[in-house]
Amino acid sequence: MTEHQPWAPPPAPTVTSPTPGASWPVRVVSWLGWHVIELAGVGVPGVLAVTSNGWWAVLAVGAGAGWVSHELRLARARRAVQAALPSAEDTHSRADRRQLGGHNSDNDDEGRKEVNGRGMA
Repeated sequence: MTEHQPWAPPPAPTVTSPTPGASWPVRVVSWLGWHVIELAGVGVPGVLAVTSNGWWAVLAVGAGAGWVSHELRLARARRAVQAALPSAEDTHSRADRRQLGGHNSDNDDEGRKEVNGRGMA
């Protein structure tokens, strides 16, 4: 017969930065590397608008608007994913209730009925 092993909750998912534990210069360089296309799309037409023809500003504004809309879409998607993930506190509290109460339900009243077997709360 095997020895009973207590159930342990799975580790809670964590959201990390692309460069965890990095100093701020490293994070800045990393951000610049990831956003070089957007910066060029806004910067080059912006410089051309100032130096040669003002109509280049239209392209700079269009590129900037595209960049902003893309970042907003990413932020909304990230927020939705983070909201869908259970927090570590929720995961542990459910696991503790299961372990202490001996049931698999998140409803305490239903769990008590299952534990004592007589339907009493």
